[in-house]
Amino acid sequence: MDYLARLLEAMPAHKIEKIRALCDPKSTLYKFTDEPTRFARDAIAHCQRLGLYDIAPLSILDLGCGPGYFITAAQHAGHETVGLNAHDQVIDRFRGMFPNLRIIWNEITPGVPLPDVGRIDLVTAMGLNLCHGKHWWTQDEYQGLLDDLLPRLNDGGRINFHVNHGKETDWVCNTSLWKWPGKMWSIDNVIQWSI
Repeated sequence: MDYLARLLEAMPAHKIEKIRALCDPKSTLYKFTDEPTRFARDAIAHCQRLGLYDIAPLSILDLGCGPGYFITAAQHAGHETVGLNAHDQVIDRFRGMFPNLRIIWNEITPGVPLPDVGRIDLVTAMGLNLCHGKHWWTQDEYQGLLDDLLPRLNDGGRINFHVNHGKETDWVCNTSLWKWPGKMWSIDNVIQWSI
């Protein structure tokens, strides 16, 4: 199956060009209108890495979803998706152009619970930068986010994060957590901190 063709059909370049023409180039997420084919390929590769093709439908929450390339790719693989992102005019235009995108405006703030999106099978965050202002989150603040997410996971659910990479911070994290019936993994034994 040609996943790229299906995704580009769902998010055609001519619609993204219209969005690009309406947005301020100084917008943080303007880059997503620049090379839609590259971002579509990245989204498909992310779906493949997570094993999302040819499996039973999952409920997926994508933190820092941007304009929704990944959640659209996951929808085309048969999954129910919701994205969370801070408000941005680029995302607003994507939501207007692609009404199937379910994106909730929400700042991810240390100590503040995320909005209720129901039970989740998979939580992702790819390339998300966890900072408030110019200050990077501490490991304890990141731990608080995981503590908020773990009870929302269905049994067998997982969290897959790749955060703060390529940034000047004192920690970078790849996290892969699984929740099984009657047992919750100890987060400290699973997170790999790079300092």
